[in-house]
Amino acid sequence: MIHIMENKIEMCIMCGDEPVHIQKRHLGLSCWNKIRDNGGLPPLPRKSEKESRENRKKNLIKKYGFGIIMDFDDLNHRPFWNLVDVGNKHGFTREYARQIYKVLYGKAYGKAKVRKTSNRIRSEKSIACTHDPRRKFAEYKRNGSNIWKSALSEKMFFDECEKRGLVSEILCNSEIDLKVSGYFIDVKSSFTPAKPKGAVTPFRHFRISRKQKEKCDFLACYHSGEKAFFIIPKKEFPKSFKLYISEVKTNHYSSKNRYWQYRNAWHQLAHHRGIGG
Repeated sequence: MIHIMENKIEMCIMCGDEPVHIQKRHLGLSCWNKIRDNGGLPPLPRKSEKESRENRKKNLIKKYGFGIIMDFDDLNHRPFWNLVDVGNKHGFTREYARQIYKVLYGKAYGKAKVRKTSNRIRSEKSIACTHDPRRKFAEYKRNGSNIWKSALSEKMFFDECEKRGLVSEILCNSEIDLKVSGYFIDVKSSFTPAKPKGAVTPFRHFRISRKQKEKCDFLACYHSGEKAFFIIPKKEFPKSFKLYISEVKTNHYSSKNRYWQYRNAWHQLAHHRGIGG
């Protein structure tokens, strides 16, 4: 660090030839080293690692607010809260979130993640189920795989049900995903429109298994273009095991356009299903 005084570079008081760049000293580097080697001066004081972390913590609070400290504390306790979630909330990358975690706690996040996973599996039987969308969403890599996309849509539907106050239950070891207000619901998703050769307009394609078609009361089809769920009742299920929804709504009637009346039709799940209903 070069000291500049009155627009002039400060020179070493010992030799007068070297510019001063040793912090809090009026000596050049070579002069400082000579005196230090002869035992004339102690080494420059360095801040402890704890003091350095405290300073960085203060800078983080100044930049992002105290909420960022609370979010990183939640990271150690909330089972499905991860670095990406914290980064998305505050507008920085997962790598930067990892660096902040190490600054705040003096250790890597990996050990905390392993501990959270083991505690979750031990304490919550339902969440330990391999079919739980929250677990699949949290543990599968975000690489655009079909498993992760499916888990994403299921988790979105489950979270929306909880947000709306609907009684929801995740059905493990079953081909049906959820039970909401007493209704059996399977969640389907389509993230890419299809337009085969000869088709007039693009559409979304959803597949149904035979057991799902027999047991489900509703299909919740996530249309990524609309960012909405089409909650389709059993009476509207197609005769085949394929369901098509048009990419955009049009005025003319067609098999691909008939389901738009069920876009975000959450009111169908507002009343609990009666016994034997």
